[in-house]
Amino acid sequence: HLENKIRGKPVVLTEGYLDTMHMWQIGIPALGLNGLSLRDSRLELLTSIMPSAMILLLDPDGAGDDAATSLVSRIRKSGGPDIINIRPPKDPRALTAEEARLFIFTITNNMTEDNLLQGSSRPSGRLAAYTQAK
Repeated sequence: HLENKIRGKPVVLTEGYLDTMHMWQIGIPALGLNGLSLRDSRLELLTSIMPSAMILLLDPDGAGDDAATSLVSRIRKSGGPDIINIRPPKDPRALTAEEARLFIFTITNNMTEDNLLQGSSRPSGRLAAYTQAK
């Protein structure tokens, strides 16, 4: 069942199970690393599920930054999908649904908050761009 929810879609990789549960509760497919490492067997399983991209959303601290650097390298070497490392402004489980969706939408579409705001001079245009993130 999980494979069907992730195949062909971006999946968020979080540090722990609380972050992962929070992402699912707000409607964002996520898998937890349960720490800061990723075993080879789990990496093989993850790449076999074939998400369209993996988004690292680790805790915004030194340990999370160090782990992200290592994970990006390993995932790229494995020949897996695109890997996007983002440092959230706060702990992933503290992000509201709207913040997380907009954050992931802008990252996966190579946009910045400025792009969204400049996408239209009218509120309806900005709302349309934001609504796509939901």
